[in-house]
Order: sequence, then structure tokens, then C-alpha cells
Amino acid sequence: MVNKKIDELNKRVGRLEQELESVKKEIAYLTADKKEQTIVKTEEYSKISKETEVPKEKHTLENMAGNWLPKIFIFVFLLGMIWAFAAAAEKGWVNTYMRVAAGLIVSIVLYVLGSRQYKKNASVLSISLLAGSNIVYIVSLFAGNMLYKIVPTPLTMILLAAGVAGGVYISRKYRSQTLIAIIGAGVYLYPFLFGREQGNEYIFYVYEALVFAGLMYETVKQRYSVAWNIANYAFILAIFAFLLFTDAEVSVWTLAVFIMQQAIMIYSALISQSRFKKAVYLTAISIGAFVVFFTGFGLYIKNDTALYAFYIAAFGFYLSLSLWKRKEFTEIKHTLFVISMIYLNVLAADALDGNEILLYIIFTLQGIIMCYVSYRKKSWLIGIAGVIVLLQSSFGLMQYPARSLHIFSIFAWLLLISSLFAAYLFSKKIQYKQAAIVVTYAVSFLMLVFFSKLSIWVTDMIDGVSSNAGISLSWFMFVIVMYAIYYAAKDKTWNRIGLIFLFITLAKMILIDSASIDIVWRAVLFILLGIIGLFISRIFYSKKEKP
Repeated sequence: MVNKKIDELNKRVGRLEQELESVKKEIAYLTADKKEQTIVKTEEYSKISKETEVPKEKHTLENMAGNWLPKIFIFVFLLGMIWAFAAAAEKGWVNTYMRVAAGLIVSIVLYVLGSRQYKKNASVLSISLLAGSNIVYIVSLFAGNMLYKIVPTPLTMILLAAGVAGGVYISRKYRSQTLIAIIGAGVYLYPFLFGREQGNEYIFYVYEALVFAGLMYETVKQRYSVAWNIANYAFILAIFAFLLFTDAEVSVWTLAVFIMQQAIMIYSALISQSRFKKAVYLTAISIGAFVVFFTGFGLYIKNDTALYAFYIAAFGFYLSLSLWKRKEFTEIKHTLFVISMIYLNVLAADALDGNEILLYIIFTLQGIIMCYVSYRKKSWLIGIAGVIVLLQSSFGLMQYPARSLHIFSIFAWLLLISSLFAAYLFSKKIQYKQAAIVVTYAVSFLMLVFFSKLSIWVTDMIDGVSSNAGISLSWFMFVIVMYAIYYAAKDKTWNRIGLIFLFITLAKMILIDSASIDIVWRAVLFILLGIIGLFISRIFYSKKEKP
């Protein structure tokens, strides 16, 4: 009984093994078939993609002309319209109301034509027509208010705001950066043509500020980098054109709109979450800062109190912004710090015009602080600016007459040299070899000049001692100082400088001093030179390796 059940189980296991084998074969067959189908489909798809691939547009002369001619000649057309109205006015063909009404009608016609053209073909021509409609509308309003005085100023402001809003609406509706770029350039530059001697500068500045704020908001929001640059630089160009071609002068309004522009740019740079490249913001903020500086300088040049107040306010503004705690846009914050230091530098130079030594002391302190900040912030820009300030102090002290030295000028020299020597020690401590070498030569050169000037000042107070002998003695002191520093710092650069000037001093004494100074001083100089030479040679001999 048990054997029968075992036989049946064996038979069932055998059948299951046969069925499992057949299933494996079917699965293998289906898998192979699917692979073949996949390969075929991939080949067919690649053939179809190659056949249906849209060829890239070539940069031919025809394509470039199609893209740029509408943008260029829409401005040419608008200028022609302006001069046509001017000619009609001179001939007496149309009155003032007809001219303004004709401009508004042309604006409507251009918008209708642009809309229809866009529906048929979204080309550059349609975008140019749409932009032209907005520009003609703005120009017509300016003509009615500033030229013909038939549109009241409050109504003009409302209609201008509506025109700017309409331009933004058109750019959003058609999603075109080119459209808002053309509108921005046009609404900035065309209105000043109507200013002339009859221009109202207040409405112009308010209008330009309104346009700038609207365009900046829209371009940052839509991330239109090209339109953002146009909105920024065309604003500056429009203000300068208005000042150049009308009877308007630089006023508080001019300074106010440039400050407003700078504030908006900085705010958008610090809050924009890196919407544009940093270089775009850096360039714009730097140029805007210089525009504000020269505008304020030209406005308050005859009023020292107002000028100093402007410098102090600008210094505090840029310095506070450079201390912004956000980690993003460190380059922009470094640029703002340098701008604040420029205002401080100019303030000191203007306020201390009659006290040169105190000015050089302030320059030295400012330069050292900037170099230290550049190390802490790891900013090459601040470092370069700090070096330039130190060069200001160095050149000023070198030009200061040697015979006019006094205790404060000597202190200024010692402060400059000691500050640079401290910078050398700090560079050596952080193992910044290139900076240490540069500072070494700078310190040695300034020491040489200082010792020479000091010797001339001292010999003038001593009878019977020539300036040549004094300079030679000062160079002896310079060589001794070089070797003292070499002995303390163990830096071979000081050794080389001292050795070179030892031979230079010897050549000067033989060729110049031996024939021009008294024999007593000649003996003293040669004895001192011999002692120094023997001492230095002893140093070299002691460092020589023993066999």
C-alpha cells in the first residue's frame, strides 16, 4: 500500500518536472521575441526621429536681417513720425490738438496691426509693431503736456502710468523679452526730445523713475537679463540726454532719481535669490555708484557742508549694506565695502586738504584696515583697493620735501613703514610667500627713501656736513637695518637687499663722495663702511659649512 503511494508520488513529480521544463522554454522564447521587437522598434524610432528632426536655423544674412531690421527701423519710423509732426507744425498744416490726436490714433493702428501679425506669425515684426504702439502713445502724451501744454500735468501722470502698465501687460500677454526691451528703450529715450527749453523737469524725473521701477520689477520677476540691462543703462542715458539737450540743470531731483536707481538695484541684487549672474549686478551697481558720486559732487561742489554731509551719508549707507548677514552675493557686498571706502577716502582728501601729514596718516590706517579685511573676507578686490590707498600715502610722503620734515611727518613715515612691516610678518605667519616678498621690497624701498630724507633734514641743521655725506651715512644705517631684520626673520630677501646696497654705497663713496666731501668725513665713511663690510663677511663665513 505504501509502495503504491510512493509510485504515484514519483509519477506526479515527474509530470511536474516536465511541465516546469516546458514553461521555462516558453518563457525563454517569449523573452527572445520581446528583445527582437525592442531592437526593431528602437531602429524604427531612430529612423523616424532622424526623418522628422527639425533642422536648426542657420545664421545667414537673411535670417539676421529678418531678426534685426524690424527692431532698428521701428525706431527710425518713430523718429520720422516725430519730425513729420514738427514739420507739419512749422508749416501750420495741423493744430496742436490734431497732432496729439494723430499720435494716439497711430498708436492704436500699430497695436492692431501688431496683434493681427502676431496671430498669423509670431515674428519680430509683430513684436516691433506692438512695442511701437506703446512708444507712440508715450510720445504723444509728452508732446501734449511738455510741448503744447494742452494736457494737464495730473492727467498726464495718470495716463503715463497707464501707458507703462500697458507696456508691461503687452509683454506679459505675448511673453516676449524683446517686446519689453524695445518698449523700455523707447519710453526712456523718446520723451526727452520734447523737453527743449519748455521742458518740465519734475514730470520728466517722476516719469523716468516710474518707468525704471516698473521695468526693474518686471524684468527681475520674469528673469529677463537683456531687458534688465536695457532698463538700467537706458535710464542713465535718458537722464544725461535730458540734461544735455534741454535747459535743465543737475538738481536735487537728478540726485534723487539716481539714488533711487541705486537703491533698487542693490535691493534686487541682495533679495533676488541669484536670478541673474553676479557679474551683471556687480557691473550695474559699480556704474550706478559712480553716477551717484559724480552727480552729488557736481551738485554740492560749491557747498562744503552739503558735500561733506553727502559723503558721510553715502559712506554710512554703503558700509551698512556691506555688513549684510546673508552669505549669498559676497562679491556684491565686497564691492559695496570698497565703494564706502572710496567715499571715506574722498571725504578725508577734501576735508584735510590743508593738512597733508594727517591725511597721509589716515590713508595709511585706512589701507592697512582694508588689507586686513581683504584677508578676513578673502576678497582680492578689497585687497587691491587697500594697496592703492597705501600707495596714495606712500607717494604723498615721498613727495613731501625732505627739508620740511617735522615730528608729525616722521611719525607718518614710521607708521607707514611699521604697518607694512607688520603686514610682512603677518604674511609670513600665514605662509603667503608671494605677498611677503612684495611687501619686503616695498618696506625696504620706503626705508631707503625715509633714511635719505631724514639724513638731508639732519645735515641741514649741522654746519660743515654735506648732504652727500649724510645720505651715505643713512645708507649705512639702511644696510645695518636690513641685516638686523635678516638676523631676526631668517629671510634671505633682506640679506640680498642689504648686500646689494652695501656695494651701491661703496660705489657712491668712491665715485662721488671721495671728491666732494671733506677728508675727515671721507675717512669716517670709509672706516664705517669697512667695519660693516667685515661684519657682514663674518656672518657669511660663520654660515659656511665645515668640511
